[in-house]
Amino acid sequence: MSRPLSVFLDNGHGSDTPGKRSSFPGLKTLYEYEVNRDIVNMITLLLEKAGVPCARVVPEVHDVSISERIVRVNRMVSAASNDGFQSVLVSVHANACKGSGFEAWTSKGKTRSDRLAEMILDAAPKYLKGFAIRKDVTDGDGDKESNDFSILTKTLCPAVLTENLFMDTLKDYHFISSHAGRVALAEMHVAAILNYKESL
Repeated sequence: MSRPLSVFLDNGHGSDTPGKRSSFPGLKTLYEYEVNRDIVNMITLLLEKAGVPCARVVPEVHDVSISERIVRVNRMVSAASNDGFQSVLVSVHANACKGSGFEAWTSKGKTRSDRLAEMILDAAPKYLKGFAIRKDVTDGDGDKESNDFSILTKTLCPAVLTENLFMDTLKDYHFISSHAGRVALAEMHVAAILNYKESL
C-alpha cells in the first residue's frame, strides 16, 4: 500500500515583484501575484474538502525569494516524509509575452514529476474550453521541460509549474480576471491531483 499524499502549493511572485501585470487601456490592471494567490487559495480549499493534506509555501503577500521557497518546500517534504507521507509540489503562475493557453513545466528528462504534469494536461481541456493546451511532445509526453526553474530542480519531491494563460492577451485576461475562470483553473488542478493520488 502506498503512502498517503501531501500537496504543497507555491503561488508565484508577490505584491512587490516588478512587472508581472497586465496593461490594457481602460481595463483593470491584473497583477500576477494576486491571480496566483487566489487560484492557490481555491485549490487549498478544494483539497481540504477532499481530505487531502496541503499547505501553502508562501502565505505572505510580499515576494519571497526562490531560495527561501526551496528551503521551505524541502523542510515541508522532510516533515511529511517523517509522518509517512509522500509529497508533490505545484507552483502556480500566469504567463505573458502575447501568447495564449495553458502550459505545464517540469525539469528536463524523465522524472517523477512527469506523471502529475501529464494528468494536469489531460484535465485541462475539460476546464479550459476554447484555449490552447500548449505542449511539447518531442520526448513522448506533453509537459514542457526546463532546468531554469530552481523550484523544479532543487526541491525534494515531484514538482510541476503551471502557467495559467497569458495576462497580456485579451481573451486570456478576461478568463483569469473572472471568478468563474479562476474556479475552473483551481478545479482543473485539483482533479489532476486527485487522479495522481489515486494512481499511487
